Amino acid sequence: MRKAIIRGYIIFDEEELQHKDNIIGQIDHELFNVEGVVEWEFDYELNEEIEYVQED
Repeated sequence: MRKAIIRGYIIFDEEELQHKDNIIGQIDHELFNVEGVVEWEFDYELNEEIEYVQED
């Protein structure tokens, strides 16, 4: 078994996700369906609306 500690950020369109602005809920949902992943824990440091312009 391995344990990975991850640091970073996710910019997401809440209208496109099942769990809307609950990105941790979305990640939990996705990881639950991955075979071999047995345990995880995430917590919010920040979850705010931002202006984002997607570049071509």
